[in-house]
Formats: sequence, C-alpha cells, structure tokens
Amino acid sequence: KARSFCESSVLRARKKLRALNAPDFTEVLIETVGDESEYGAYAQQVDSRSVAVKVAVKHENALGAGLLLKELTGHGLAAPPGLSGFAGGRAKPTPVLRLFSFVLPKKDLSIDIELDGVAQSFDTEFGKPFSAESIDRSEAPEVVDGDDFVPVPLIKLAWARSGDKGNKANVGVLPRDPAVAPYIWAALTEEEVEKRFAHYLDGTVQRFYLPGTGAINFLMHRVLGGGGVASLRNDPQGKGYSQILLQAPIPVPREVAEAVA
Repeated sequence: KARSFCESSVLRARKKLRALNAPDFTEVLIETVGDESEYGAYAQQVDSRSVAVKVAVKHENALGAGLLLKELTGHGLAAPPGLSGFAGGRAKPTPVLRLFSFVLPKKDLSIDIELDGVAQSFDTEFGKPFSAESIDRSEAPEVVDGDDFVPVPLIKLAWARSGDKGNKANVGVLPRDPAVAPYIWAALTEEEVEKRFAHYLDGTVQRFYLPGTGAINFLMHRVLGGGGVASLRNDPQGKGYSQILLQAPIPVPREVAEAVA
C-alpha cells in the first residue's frame, strides 16, 4: 500500500511534467523497509503492518523534482514519522554530485609543504614499478566431492565486510576456519554472486582468491546506482551487501555442518 501511494504520486508528477512539455524523470527508485519494531513482543513475522518507504527521483531541473515533492507532501504529513530528507527536515531538491577518479603521473606533481610560514619543497620519490608477475597466483583449493553434503548459511562459516569504490562495491569474505575455504570457494562463484545481486547489478562480478587466508574478494562493477551521493539507493555505499551475501547457503560435509551448528 505504501509503495502504491508513491507510485501514484510519481504518476501525477509525470502528468504535470508532460503538461509543461518538460522531460521525464531520468531515474525513479522506490524502496520499502518494515520490521514491526514498534509492536515489540507482538510484532508479526509476516505481513508487516508498518513500513518505511523511500522514494527518490532524478531530473535535469530542480523544479521537476520539486513537483514530486509536492505530490508526496500529503502522504508524508498524514503518516508517522512524516516527510523527511537525508539530513532531517522536509525534503527538498538537491544537486547530484558524482565522483570522477583519474590517474595522474607522479612526475607531474610537485610536493610543497608550508609549516609555520616556512615553505619547503621536496623531491618526488619513485618506488619499484608494479609487475603483474609479482602477484601470488596460487590456485584456490578444490573440494573433494561427497554425497553427504548439507547447506549451511555462509554467516556460520565466515565473516564478511563490504563497501563502495565509486559505482563499484567490494565484498570481502574471510573464513572463520581456513579448512572451510574450499567449500566457500566452490559455492560462491562469480555467476552465483551475480544472481544474488541481480536486482542491483548493472555490470559484472570479479572474484579474487587470497592465498594463505582462504579469503575471497568480490568486485562488483556498476552495482551502486551511481554510488555515493549520486545514487538514489537506500544503501548507496553497499555497506549492507556483505549481510546479503552472508545468507547464501554453502554445501559442506555433514560433520562440518554439525560442528558449526
């Protein structure tokens, strides 16, 4: 119901844009979250009776975004906790800022430091050139096939942490015991991770094995809707992506499953 309210507001705002012969929104995102926390011990596990809904749009003109805010004001004022923006208070159109990274040769930079009114220049030091051959390319461990395998949530076998890199996201997975690393590697293929993040992913997934630790680093390209303040997502930096991946089932031998139960 909350989502339908927002969808109807977007539809009315679009009609006004067409009436003004203005372009449509370039992006629309509606997200809902609900856990019934305000019901305490009487919270329902299914069919949540309360949700928080977030709607965001992008338009080439602030007035275009303002039209939607006018349509949403009634909903925001008629339901707790009300209408608010990212920084509190009533929402308002804000400019979209985007990170652009680039490489600048170190030789083209000068180092000048001023301390207590005294300026000093320093020469640039050059380190050892990077060589791809220096990377330890040890193969990931292999799983010995077995018939008595049972699925266990990844969270029982490993820790994970995620974060943003512009419009990319990393998810690092570290086994709690290196002995389970082969099973994690076998289950979490690039294709499997792509499926689990298909609703966010607009690019590809790369997987890297870290010898010695059994850890894995997943790099997901174009997965944050622009990333940072350029994204409309509720989680524009992918901080919750590790928690999503930790729910993945990992087939392990029954004795391993019983040990971590």
